[in-house]
Amino acid sequence: MANHNLSNDKPSILLLSIISVLLGCSYFMASDMYAPSLPSMSHALSASSSMARMTIGAFLVALVFSQLFYGPASDKMGRKKIIYIGAIIYLVGSIFCMFAWSIDTLIVGRIIQGVGTGALLPLSRVIVQDSVSKDKFIQIVSWISLFFMLASAGAPVIGGLIQTYANWRVSFLVMFGLFLVSTVAAMIPEKIVDYSIIIFVMSLTAFTLY
Repeated sequence: MANHNLSNDKPSILLLSIISVLLGCSYFMASDMYAPSLPSMSHALSASSSMARMTIGAFLVALVFSQLFYGPASDKMGRKKIIYIGAIIYLVGSIFCMFAWSIDTLIVGRIIQGVGTGALLPLSRVIVQDSVSKDKFIQIVSWISLFFMLASAGAPVIGGLIQTYANWRVSFLVMFGLFLVSTVAAMIPEKIVDYSIIIFVMSLTAFTLY
């Protein structure tokens, strides 16, 4: 039987909750954060506004269709492997977007990002669900949903600040940094998890976002 837990050891519920929030936030950042930069992006890449908006559609289509594969794959291979696969794909897509030299390259990067996010967004709650009782999961997921709502509302605001003080490429740099934090957090063995590690992960995330 496949091991569906994030770690071979019994996972820390607090750490899993933090990782779950980070995984979910990767979707909201990727889908919403760079929206304020669309006009600047189309000008920088000499593309029409419709082509710039297509980068959003390409991401969402890739996200939806990739989940058809990742759901069954996570049952067979385990959650941990799929998270790492999705993380690598997402990071590669972020690099493509960060260094895009044309709108076509940016669309390719967004498709890669969408494929990576398709592995991560559904598993952001499943990794907690696999590790706790049903009653505990309902309690935890209510808090996780609150953070997701904040991420959905805050991503465009952060993107606007980035556009004001930097440029659209920095948005993808922030996406890369946020998910790199998530991946590192997922690799932390349970036996060395304590509050100092959790504080470090949260502080590094805050630094990446702000």
